Amino acid sequence: MLPRPCRDNVATGALAEAEDGAGLRLTDRLISWLSQLIPEFAKFAVVGSVAFVVADGGSNVLRFQVGLDPLTSNAIATIAGMVVAFVGNRYWTFRSRQHRGVSREGILFFVFNVAALLIQLACIAFTTYALGLTGKLPYNIALILGIGVGTLFRFWSYRKWIWRRSAPAPVGASQAKPGIEDHNDRGPGRRARSISVTPGSDVTGR
Repeated sequence: MLPRPCRDNVATGALAEAEDGAGLRLTDRLISWLSQLIPEFAKFAVVGSVAFVVADGGSNVLRFQVGLDPLTSNAIATIAGMVVAFVGNRYWTFRSRQHRGVSREGILFFVFNVAALLIQLACIAFTTYALGLTGKLPYNIALILGIGVGTLFRFWSYRKWIWRRSAPAPVGASQAKPGIEDHNDRGPGRRARSISVTPGSDVTGR
């Protein structure tokens, strides 16, 4: 039996090793999370920028070159931008995640975009009507803040509710059980062998 000081040292060393192991696991999970989050957000930003150009540019083209009225021009261009954003996010940004059908994803995509638009309008309404700030600078600050919060909401909701992370494959699901031969791995002309084990004897193949 070890003396008490030795036992204390052993216990302290084991506790330190456990804490170090927990810290390393937490660090690994954080690195893994960031390694997936950062590329997805970068792609999301690119898709959003393209969709914004389509919506804004399309609205101006339809209004001043085609000659449509302002509301019709903006509505058509906004819908086109949403389609671009949906296709880009589904087939590029979140292509490695779970997919549950275009119709279901499209409905959720529309709902969350409406919610993000309401967030943007709420920021403008609060600044204009609650705070009584009607100047150009407060309006643009509220607009930028609303767009920023709405963008973060879109990114979070897309990852959380529309394109969820794929479930990890079961560990060892593809490994053959010990003592059992995989018949699919036998080559042409190779015969399967049965293994029999009797008490007190060696394992023999027949």
